Amino acid sequence: MSVQVEGLEELKRMKAEAGIVPEDSVTTHYSPDTDFKWPELPNKKKKLDPLPPAPIEAMPTVLRALCDEVAEAYKVPTEVPMLNALAFAGFCAGKYHKAKIGPVVVRPNLYVGTFQAPGERKTSGFSSFVKPVHDWIEDRMPEWIKASRENKILKGKISRIEDDITKGRCEDEHSARLELDKLENQKLNTSPRYVMGDASEGAMADRMQETGGSVMVASSDAKTILSIIMGKFTNGATEDGLMLQSYDGGEPFMSSRRQSGTVHVPDPMMGVCIMTQVNQLKKMAEKDDLFGSGLISRFMFCFPDAMAGKRGDDGELLRKFSKREVSTDIQKQFNELICTLLDYSQKMHSPVYVPIDSDAEDEWEKFQNSIESELGGHGDYADCSDIAIRLPVHALRLALILAICHNPAHPSIGRLDVVNGIKLAQYYWKHMERALGMMSKRNMPDIPRRIVRSLQGKHEHILNTRTVQRRLNDVSAERMMEGIEWLLDNGYLREIEVIGGNNGGRPKNPNYEVNPAIHGD
Repeated sequence: MSVQVEGLEELKRMKAEAGIVPEDSVTTHYSPDTDFKWPELPNKKKKLDPLPPAPIEAMPTVLRALCDEVAEAYKVPTEVPMLNALAFAGFCAGKYHKAKIGPVVVRPNLYVGTFQAPGERKTSGFSSFVKPVHDWIEDRMPEWIKASRENKILKGKISRIEDDITKGRCEDEHSARLELDKLENQKLNTSPRYVMGDASEGAMADRMQETGGSVMVASSDAKTILSIIMGKFTNGATEDGLMLQSYDGGEPFMSSRRQSGTVHVPDPMMGVCIMTQVNQLKKMAEKDDLFGSGLISRFMFCFPDAMAGKRGDDGELLRKFSKREVSTDIQKQFNELICTLLDYSQKMHSPVYVPIDSDAEDEWEKFQNSIESELGGHGDYADCSDIAIRLPVHALRLALILAICHNPAHPSIGRLDVVNGIKLAQYYWKHMERALGMMSKRNMPDIPRRIVRSLQGKHEHILNTRTVQRRLNDVSAERMMEGIEWLLDNGYLREIEVIGGNNGGRPKNPNYEVNPAIHGD
């Protein structure tokens, strides 16, 4: 039995009867092999790999207590508040705390993203961690209003002297220049308004100028901030330069913009704690620049199982309503820790290298070498080495945060801090792997992925080369065929045996049968 691939409109039939056969409108026949079994697709949507229990025991006491409370009160997966707590504590510890092992130097700031389905109570648990920072800022706003007025006066004096010198209005230009030097050497008062939600790179840089170089991007609904990063205001070009430079710091960030002029941030530091819906993973997958630039590798992801409507082994709803609320005393302890960290960080003006003992260094070095050994060849991380390569860095950052939370006044990194840092880094790597699988980023290049998305969008079971290439209007015929070859090699397509058309030869723009699995068939 043969199957005919037609889909021809009446006009095409008429043209065919008249002997006019367009090169991309060949009626093709193929005989399906009833014994043929499609190979399993590398990116076929599967049930997500199960996660091990969240290592809550690795968290400092104050953080652990609040994470347990948030998880119980709001019925959210424990790993969600854990990552949020680490991100806020790390940012509040400030950019001057550093840990160093050989050439590797880290700060405590983290970039973290949580991806959950709608209805998973993202905002509920988030507020327990961001509110203490907002409260600390609010307490300092009256003082900042006065300080910002002094900043404005200072800037006005500098501007007037510059204008007088430029226009030759100075009675004594030498004295004016000396006064200008004196004024420019005065440091501006810094703002405590560290936290930002949805903002462009320019707005972040402007805020960093106010705060002395630090900003925390925090949002429980980060759809807008992600769209900005993915090119909403830059014609599709990713806007991640400041984020990349603010992860490690050490070098000044400079940009020139038409409206606000040159923006200069001597040593930028950014923390990122965002929560959003799972569908944003697919949008991020389309932006290869996010992966090529290294931004994604700087992130730790949380991609937990959904809890809405689920039941436990006992048959009870996991989110059965209860009147339990977060303990006031435990929330207060966390708030006090955050305030202490922010107070200390405001007083620091130069790097402080947190001591790390030799056993801790040895433990981290073993982890570094174990990851390195799996990056190439047939290692566990060979197909995602550009992301997994940062696992040791995440572990050391986490160890630094743990040490600071244990003793904000005199932190010191011991072996247990490193062991727990590694445990947390490995656990959240499991989440990253789930996200990478969802994004098909471990196994599908750009053009094949776009071809598959085009087929899925039209729910087509036959790929016509010319038709799909027209949809991908920026893809050359050569790149199109390279993409098709990749899909053929990996089981997404198979060639259709040509029985007729183009004088019995192969069509110039052949059709291919599509693996029904890409449509979930």
